[in-house]
Amino acid sequence: MNEVLLYHKVTKKSRLGAPEELNDAAMIISTFVRYVERIPTMKDLVKRLNDDIAFKLNCGFLVSSDCVP
Repeated sequence: MNEVLLYHKVTKKSRLGAPEELNDAAMIISTFVRYVERIPTMKDLVKRLNDDIAFKLNCGFLVSSDCVP
């Protein structure tokens, strides 16, 4: 699977929808890491991203400016 094509598909192209401040690349990486780490649900993934700073950084989110959706 080509990650570059996937990234270009999910990037924001209009002013409608989710805020532009979201880190699309980090969200894609965290979704793949969810399967590797065997995290059962998206809710558990979001909880782990909010609780574990090292996990958040490894997925590509910035500690200070990136919010977890």
